[in-house]
Amino acid sequence: MERTSGGPRGLLQLVGFLSGAWIVGAQGPPANHTRGESALFHLNVSPISDVRVVEWTFVTRNLAITELMPGARGLSPGWTHERYSQRVHVVDGVSLKLLDVTPEDGGTYEAQVKFRSGAFRKQLFALAVYEPVPLPEIHLRPGSRTSGRCNFTLECRLPGAGAAVSVSWRKGDPPGELTAAERRGLSPDRRTLNLALSSVHPDDVFTCLARSPAQERNASVQLGDHCAPRESSTKGSASSANAFSLKWILSAALVQALCLWMDYD
Repeated sequence: MERTSGGPRGLLQLVGFLSGAWIVGAQGPPANHTRGESALFHLNVSPISDVRVVEWTFVTRNLAITELMPGARGLSPGWTHERYSQRVHVVDGVSLKLLDVTPEDGGTYEAQVKFRSGAFRKQLFALAVYEPVPLPEIHLRPGSRTSGRCNFTLECRLPGAGAAVSVSWRKGDPPGELTAAERRGLSPDRRTLNLALSSVHPDDVFTCLARSPAQERNASVQLGDHCAPRESSTKGSASSANAFSLKWILSAALVQALCLWMDYD
């Protein structure tokens, strides 16, 4: 006899074994998917030749999906609910693939396997379906310079994002964590990042990462081109002033030389 764990669950398994039934609970956390994807409920049954019928049910809505019966080529659907007639495929004889999932498909599914011996087995599967994560849009607003620092506000916009989407910021390539000082510039919803940088390198990249339990997308912006040193404009002004002064001195010297030449004549 297979060893059972202690407590109520172990007792339930022992009773199930003695009565000819074998019950398996939900298999860990839900399988997370995005709308439009396919979800596979993998059922491990061996040998298939001993199976009399496999009944798949959407427990959350108390809805029978399909019933797999033995045939010339193994198990195949004996019937399928009209809601799933174009959306379910049988994989490896007993497993079920649900196509084009939607958030309404989220919930608990059950496979009940009945053997020719009279024993049966149940296995539960949990599914969660989320809307697609939109591609982030980063809006950059340069601010004023204070105390030699270059100020920016980065806003990560997610048009149409659902409540399950979270936002975080990364820095560098490859993206890494923000510094403690940079994290202090995050807004409560983490979609806006206020920065005051003492220097910006051309390769400084900030990335907005949008994530749901099933999908993530990101967008990046380089700040190097938006924080050119002001010294260049100052040096340009100084060069212009120096050129003007030199031109004035040369003109004055030319006039003075002309006057001396006329006096000499």
